[in-house]
Amino acid sequence: MALRNVATGPQPPWILTSGVACRHPTGTVLTDRGHALTLIGEPLSWLPRHEQQIDVWGQLLPGTPPVLLVHDARPLGDHRHQPLWTPPRPQGFTGHIDVRVTTYGHTSVAVTAQRHHYLLDRVLQPDGLYRLTGRISQLTPPTFTFSSATPRGI
Repeated sequence: MALRNVATGPQPPWILTSGVACRHPTGTVLTDRGHALTLIGEPLSWLPRHEQQIDVWGQLLPGTPPVLLVHDARPLGDHRHQPLWTPPRPQGFTGHIDVRVTTYGHTSVAVTAQRHHYLLDRVLQPDGLYRLTGRISQLTPPTFTFSSATPRGI
């Protein structure tokens, strides 16, 4: 979706748009031909440089003006990295999830692009992007018991 169309008319809740990522002390704004969109959060797998042209996708939050809850981004036109959709998973789900893992003390937390959070059953180092294979062992708190962790990159 062209950035100039984001602020006009009804919008789908999930969009992919392009522009120049401009970082400021208060956050990041995507700009294109005089139009701007405030971005909330950071991309899951890659951080753009200041004033770099990017494709960015996420959830468009209603309001005036609308803002984008960022799921992920890529360099403009780099189609090797596609938007991923990871729906909420039920307890007992077995399979893989693509996540960013961050360790706080003795606890590792996995976050999907859609901001679903899972505690991991054990510490995973080093922090970074992984494809985890395992199962959701409980929902309160959401816990992922993993059998393998494959480092990922774009």
